[in-house]
Amino acid sequence: MSTELSGSTGNINSTPVAVPTPDAVESDSLNVPLIATVPVSVSPITAIVTPTTSTISATTPTVAAAGISELAALPVPTQTPEEIAKRNAINEKIRTENRERKKRWREANEDRNKDNDLRCRVNKRANKVFVPGQEEQKKQWIEEEFLKRQAKRKEKELSN
Repeated sequence: MSTELSGSTGNINSTPVAVPTPDAVESDSLNVPLIATVPVSVSPITAIVTPTTSTISATTPTVAAAGISELAALPVPTQTPEEIAKRNAINEKIRTENRERKKRWREANEDRNKDNDLRCRVNKRANKVFVPGQEEQKKQWIEEEFLKRQAKRKEKELSN
């Protein structure tokens, strides 16, 4: 039950794969898999095994494995609607608290926030202008451009 990679184009082998029986798929109990030989395609770059024929229905869970030679049916975790609602409520509360905390920080640290925004814009521009291999020129340009734009912003704030 091993899959081999050959050359840069990969190859197609018949490999035993755990496939649920049709009865198990209909009853939603995927505990007893049927071992079947299914043609698979192996990508040499990512080593992902995927079925190449339509013998497995779209509703049947398939297993994609990277770097392993034997495949096993993995149980699919399920959550009740109550658990999902509880998790979503907790996540929403955390997001709201983070949003408020960040808002308070931005208000308390107005200059630092503006500098962070400026630094982000300058770095984005530098990534567009400079190609890999120009790290020293890029760092120097970022520092000069940041100081130039910062001085311009502060001068503009003083005049208003």
